[in-house]
Amino acid sequence: MNKLRIIAFSFFCGLIITSCSAPVEESQQQEAMLEGMDNLTQFEKDLYLDSIQMALEDSLTEAAMKQPILVNREEVMKKLKPNEDNIIMIDWNMLNDITLNECFNEDIGEYYWCPEFGSIMKSLEGKTVALKGYILPLDGGYFVLSMNPMASCFFCGGSGPQSIVDLKFKGPRAFKMDTYLTFKGKLRLNADNIEELFYVFDDADVYETEE
Repeated sequence: MNKLRIIAFSFFCGLIITSCSAPVEESQQQEAMLEGMDNLTQFEKDLYLDSIQMALEDSLTEAAMKQPILVNREEVMKKLKPNEDNIIMIDWNMLNDITLNECFNEDIGEYYWCPEFGSIMKSLEGKTVALKGYILPLDGGYFVLSMNPMASCFFCGGSGPQSIVDLKFKGPRAFKMDTYLTFKGKLRLNADNIEELFYVFDDADVYETEE
């Protein structure tokens, strides 16, 4: 897990990763995994369970960090036109126009994923765009727009970092977790600040459409 930008994201959001999934019968799972290992000491059993948990976390992380794939680039280019409100409607496929590279940050002494944005996303930077997704209210008054609901979002290993957007509102706001809404904002591409997400909507607000 030390090679992920999720370290900075989790600190930035004050997240408790264990809240992402529903409660499970952990003790029963551990008993099943230790079946037939009565000859081990308690220390050896704990070490074995820890190794399994680390392998599971690494597997989930690697699955979520596969390089994003932009589908139908030519069709996407045709959609990049402002509507009557001078807002460009985008979708989550467009946010896949990004390449993830492993970088080392000397300030925090950790590896993380730094983005290289594609031509489509670069063409949208500084423009007012709108995107529909699940709102995730986080500790400290931060808000994230996610392609997936909380239980399967990036922070819980359900998708890549291109599947979340940092919402910067002008003032205090309140939303219920996983409310599905459309938000507008001025798109900012972030490749350097590890305390922000790759995609940022400055001056964000709810965008009401007739859909």
